[in-house]
Amino acid sequence: MSIHLVGFSLLFASVEYWRRAPLPLRAYIALNVTASLVLAVLQSPVRLTGLPITLLFAYFLLRQNRIAWFLAIAAQVIAAPTYIANHNPWFYLAWVGVDLILLLAPETRRFSSRESAEVTAG
Repeated sequence: MSIHLVGFSLLFASVEYWRRAPLPLRAYIALNVTASLVLAVLQSPVRLTGLPITLLFAYFLLRQNRIAWFLAIAAQVIAAPTYIANHNPWFYLAWVGVDLILLLAPETRRFSSRESAEVTAG
């Protein structure tokens, strides 16, 4: 199987997972993928490395991977004091707040729970 077929199969599988995902999780993924694209275009090409990481996290979050959900929350919790310590603009911290609200929304927590993953996998 060629790399293109694997990529297309992952894309189509992700579309099905996207339909099943709750709205807060879709909003989280859409916001972060958009931000990664904007940073890649407006800033240096070094920022382009953030896009594959964001897409990988999105893939695993859509697959109801609880570890990816915990890592996404941990990244936001670690980012908040870092942004404060580095005297970044206020909207960086607001972005972290929005991300945490979307990740910790009841629908997203239920979607990422073990019981939910077992029901949809079986």
